[in-house]
Amino acid sequence: MGMYRRISVTTATLIVLTLGYIAQCNATCFDPLDDVTSRDPDKFKDLRDWVPPANSEAKEVKYFLSPSNDAHVRVKEVVNIDFYNVTFKAPSGKTLKDVFKNIRLQFGNFARGQDGDFDFLPYGKFWEWNEYSEANRKKWESDDPKGALMSFKLDTQFPHAKLTTLEGIGRLGEKIYTPWGDVQATCTSPTDFIFSTVRSVRGLSHPVAGNRGFGLKDAGGGNWMFYSKAVDRESDAYSNRMPGKGVFCYGHLFWLDFYANMKAYLNNNGMPVQKVAYDNHGTVKWPLGSGPPPEQPPCQ
Repeated sequence: MGMYRRISVTTATLIVLTLGYIAQCNATCFDPLDDVTSRDPDKFKDLRDWVPPANSEAKEVKYFLSPSNDAHVRVKEVVNIDFYNVTFKAPSGKTLKDVFKNIRLQFGNFARGQDGDFDFLPYGKFWEWNEYSEANRKKWESDDPKGALMSFKLDTQFPHAKLTTLEGIGRLGEKIYTPWGDVQATCTSPTDFIFSTVRSVRGLSHPVAGNRGFGLKDAGGGNWMFYSKAVDRESDAYSNRMPGKGVFCYGHLFWLDFYANMKAYLNNNGMPVQKVAYDNHGTVKWPLGSGPPPEQPPCQ
């Protein structure tokens, strides 16, 4: 009887561990919208409430700019929520995991925009390709990029001078005000991940305090959908004090270019795009409550 009990307990333990492993492997970091046009604030609370694990900051990260932490937020009552998505024909003979990684590794090309004014690259020191940026690159390009510290070169109030002319060289000072928005991959799965904004040693504070998730799912009818979902608040970054369109407007314009380049990539690689949707964006009242949304200037 004693041996039977021991075998039963051992078998039960293995079953529990196996089920837990399967659940972990199938888990995702956040929930996509069932209705891609939904502006229901409750549907965005998963990213509002996401807090990276304690002591998970990458090297050179001072702290995470969590949207739920008012300490590093400049405008307290306003939050941006958005859900951009691209639906395309599923490629034959490929898995969601494989295609998601391929798309993820194209982020640099997508982020550079139509004119190549912006960028996305591994975090490292200014003006040099060092050992730490190489470590971030390898982590980002691996099957699991969790912990990778990456940098977005973002839009600002200042023109993006081309430094190939005398006029461009003369406007070098304006380039200094181009913010580097540093982000860390804080949750990952085979088909989605979350970027959390940070204050870093090099890039200082990202212009927004927030979490943005990216994912890929089966959309039915032989189509797949790549999507991003975000909850952002205006951070205390110095660039946010400058006059201009506003950080959420600049962000939207950045993502328009990003998804335009993604559409071209998918079409050119045998995955014809059926639809690109980027209308679901804008501000609501913090903390994702009811009531009329705050006014915001048009993004032009």
